[in-house]
Amino acid sequence: MRRLVIGIVVGLAVIGPSAAAQETERKVIALTDPARRATLDISLWAGVVNIVAADAATVVVDGTRVEGTSRADERGRVSKAVPADRSGRAAGLTRLRPSTGVEIDQANNVVTIRGPVGERIDLEIRVPRRTNLKLTKSAPGSPTSPGSVTVRGVEGDLEVRTNAGSITFIDVSGSVVAHSTNGSVNATVQHVTADRPMAFTSYKGIVDVTLPRTLKANLILQSTRGDVFTDFDVQKHSRGVFSGEAPAAGGARGTADRQIVAPINGGGPDVELRSYAASIYLRRGN
Repeated sequence: MRRLVIGIVVGLAVIGPSAAAQETERKVIALTDPARRATLDISLWAGVVNIVAADAATVVVDGTRVEGTSRADERGRVSKAVPADRSGRAAGLTRLRPSTGVEIDQANNVVTIRGPVGERIDLEIRVPRRTNLKLTKSAPGSPTSPGSVTVRGVEGDLEVRTNAGSITFIDVSGSVVAHSTNGSVNATVQHVTADRPMAFTSYKGIVDVTLPRTLKANLILQSTRGDVFTDFDVQKHSRGVFSGEAPAAGGARGTADRQIVAPINGGGPDVELRSYAASIYLRRGN
């Protein structure tokens, strides 16, 4: 097992409000066996995370600690940003900033990333195309809180759960489980692993998902305070209350608060799309 700590100690010549609020350091992680699928396991308190697939044999992590975003900041109380020194005691001295505190382990192709509790850590990560992902972010927040997660081009079992911020999957393949308490969930899935259930859910945000038009699945669609829209042919199969009223953009429309259960293309594993406070959009891809 190899453990790397992204540690940033930055000296600044001037102590005051103009001091830099964040610094970034890069780590390149070699896999035990580059020919095998990788797994990325991330646990953060808060932060913006962008994960991009590449034709590469390593995992590259750029970590940035954002100051003034402690646990108390999320509640609108105090900032951890150090105020300007007004006593004159620091004249001629250099301020040293602390480490990001991000720990990275690699063992048997599993890359584990852990961020410090109560701190916002932004991550830019490049992974091999064939990578499984498990990501959790635990900080509370509003739908507008900074903390989005974006995954692009990755092929594998993908699971993302966050309390704050949106989740976006772009041109991914495999299986997806995604939940955001306060943000939207958006996904474009190019290819789906057969016989694998999937779920796209949010409490306050919209759920907008594009799936392959040939997908064989049992759809479970529910929005308590919004509507359900789709251009999949599900009207004649629905077992829930389903009006069949066509919205302006075409497709089918469900009722506001009843669950819709329907097989498509002969049925298959369950695919759930749920939102309590917003609408659901299920689209046919190529």
